[in-house]
Amino acid sequence: MPKKLVGVILLAFLIMLAAYGGVSALEKKSSLALTHYIMALLYDDAGEFNLAVKEYEEALKLDNENPLVHLNFAVTLIRKNEIDRARGELNYASKLDPEATEPHAVLALLNLTEGKLDLAAQEYEITLKNASILNPKNIDIYKSLGALYLRQNNIKKAEDTIVLFQSLRPKTPKSISILVLSIMS
Repeated sequence: MPKKLVGVILLAFLIMLAAYGGVSALEKKSSLALTHYIMALLYDDAGEFNLAVKEYEEALKLDNENPLVHLNFAVTLIRKNEIDRARGELNYASKLDPEATEPHAVLALLNLTEGKLDLAAQEYEITLKNASILNPKNIDIYKSLGALYLRQNNIKKAEDTIVLFQSLRPKTPKSISILVLSIMS
């Protein structure tokens, strides 16, 4: 057994010992789910994807409503080239946390690598919209969203997004704007 895995197993054992010290049955269930999740992450980091999958599955048996577990499980499944199963985990993670950006971003990349450009664009759009909700003053999000709409020939949405971007953009003094325009001409 590799040294790294011995450390992983020892760490999990210590976590389980700490978790079971005088806690209720419900807390034990959550603690055990967390232990399996941590083990999955450690196995994943060690490149032991089959063991990681088993730990993710155990964690999800105990707590199937945690979007982060589903997301990380999906990434491990992608590493194992189990794309359809990963897609299911990503879709479920996005249902559990509708405002999350990560599941949609990963789905966009999956669709892009499979040549499903329309589906990739849809997932990317959801990612950007969710990101704009989480960080409404980040103008880079709106620039990307506007560019996506332009590529899709959705002129109205592109125009609305660009107007929003313009309203959020830091105001520059007129003298600087004139200087920039004169340099560009």
